Amino acid sequence: MFWSRLFGRDFAGVDGSYWSLFVEAKFYFWICLLYFSIDSRHFFNAAAMLLAALTLATAGAHLLHLPHPDLPDTLFAISSLPWFAAGIGFYALYANRGSRTGWWLLAASALSLSAITFGQSRHPAVPLLAMAVFDGLFLLMLYRPGWLSWLASRPVAAVGVASYSLYLLHQDIGVAVLSVSRTVLNAGAALPSTAIAAGVALALTVASLLIYRYWEVPARALLLRRPWDDAKRTAPGGASGDSARSD
Repeated sequence: MFWSRLFGRDFAGVDGSYWSLFVEAKFYFWICLLYFSIDSRHFFNAAAMLLAALTLATAGAHLLHLPHPDLPDTLFAISSLPWFAAGIGFYALYANRGSRTGWWLLAASALSLSAITFGQSRHPAVPLLAMAVFDGLFLLMLYRPGWLSWLASRPVAAVGVASYSLYLLHQDIGVAVLSVSRTVLNAGAALPSTAIAAGVALALTVASLLIYRYWEVPARALLLRRPWDDAKRTAPGGASGDSARSD
């Protein structure tokens, strides 16, 4: 409504599955403010305390029937914050397996997710089960990495490399192709529909890999290029690309 009034035209919400980009943008905005506002040594503890405070504020607003109880979620993406907090906890444990803050963040993320889902979700057990699965996979990666060696296989790694492009392509292109294919091929039965879905998924994965190789990688290199590095390479006596070597 704000943007519609500001520009004098209707603005719809973020389309379909792309809503998660808006959630990420909100999280990165606030977490950057937190990170650069305090001593980095206290970042993990501050993140845990912030998660607890925001969860309690949201739960209290709903329990007390305060006006605009969803405002904290609108500003801070609190309904998704437990997942981000779990990610911060994963990183803390990955950097230091003995990190008490890492374990505290994992526990706090599970408790906050419970508080949020049992008050707002029709099926509160589903997100908790999903978090338990992902937490379990991460802990296996830390303590039983051999059990997850299949994740390093080339096909699975390729899907990981293509995942972001695939995420951007799957909705508008993938869903449209599925719809057209089913109509053209008159594939209403389960088996043909499954085959079409698998074929579209494979084609989009290949397209995503090509986008990653020929667009994302060059674009990232261009954006991360520092002008002073180019100046050093072209300066007299400086290293020049592949010809630079050490004795």
